Amino acid sequence: LSLVLLAGLMPAEAFAAGSVPDTVWTDYAAADFAGGTGTEAYPYQIATAEQLAKLSEDVSGGNSYQGTFFELTGNIDLSSHRWIPIGIYKWEQSGATTSNWFEGFIDGNNKTISGLIVDERTDKNAAGFFGDIRNVSGGTVGAKNLIISDASIYADEDGLMELRAGILAGYALSNQGQQIVFENITVSGNIEIESTAGSNNVGGMIGYGDGVKAADCKAENIFISGASNSGGFIGNSGDSVFENCEASGTVSGRWALRGFVGYTTAADYSEATQSVYKHCAADVDITGSNWRLGGFAGYAEYGKFENCVAFGNITSTVDTFEPHVGGFIGQSDNAEVNSSHAAGTVTSASSDYKAGGFVGNCEGGTFAECSFNSEENSGLTAAGKG
Repeated sequence: LSLVLLAGLMPAEAFAAGSVPDTVWTDYAAADFAGGTGTEAYPYQIATAEQLAKLSEDVSGGNSYQGTFFELTGNIDLSSHRWIPIGIYKWEQSGATTSNWFEGFIDGNNKTISGLIVDERTDKNAAGFFGDIRNVSGGTVGAKNLIISDASIYADEDGLMELRAGILAGYALSNQGQQIVFENITVSGNIEIESTAGSNNVGGMIGYGDGVKAADCKAENIFISGASNSGGFIGNSGDSVFENCEASGTVSGRWALRGFVGYTTAADYSEATQSVYKHCAADVDITGSNWRLGGFAGYAEYGKFENCVAFGNITSTVDTFEPHVGGFIGQSDNAEVNSSHAAGTVTSASSDYKAGGFVGNCEGGTFAECSFNSEENSGLTAAGKG
């Protein structure tokens, strides 16, 4: 694989709150799709924004469309109204949950959805094109051959146990033994998070993903601000596989920030259900005001990385405690990293605690044939601690 990212790609400008429309697409939902029967051979045809809004409205109403197939037949502009995510999920601090998920499959047919605007600062549902997508019953669930360009996502965790936000999907979850498949998908745009005192799960492509298989996907020119547990591609990952995927842009916020994945763990806290990253690249600049910052992964509680590279620069503004800052991983507990490289510059404001050219704090894990840019990081060893 040739890991080629666009040199000089600049992060998008932050968007203004006044740009969010007062109206919502579900108020303009079509009565029916353009054609098809919903089978894999004859998928439901979606030609307009109104027909796409019908899908959102139906899923919010409790129709999961399990085992149903859809296909876009034209480019769709969603900029006129605010988008209600396909699938509703909310986990409140009281413990109460609200969920109506999508369990079908969308073939984007290489069409583009532009002008996606999601604002969940009031309703507090998972934010993204998909809010809640799950594979509970088996079969084919996910999306392929889709472009989502110039998206604008707003979210606020106040009152939530956890916030989930991503341009493609805020929350993606499979039962054990099942998968949600995302293939050949490209997204771009901005995600702005308010009120980050607790836990976020924010990613350029996916906010929270458990049981996901993503292949040949790109989160391009992503701008994420104000978050924790955040990554250029995915925020929080377990029991998932990422192959030939890329992220580029800028991530700024508090803790567990990284170019590709913020927090990578395992569904049952064992290597059998850890996430795997193969031939993936992150060209994301990171700025954080707390701990666990890494060019590829912020906190690798578990995770297997093979032939991956982090190009972005990492900057920690912490000068009063140990920040755990590394060119590839911020903190490793049980990471397995092979043939991977950190190419960016690591800058830490702390004079008492050393950053690492490759890993900031190595509590555990194995590393083979890995490297970092020693010319740009003179004075740093591969591990800042451990």
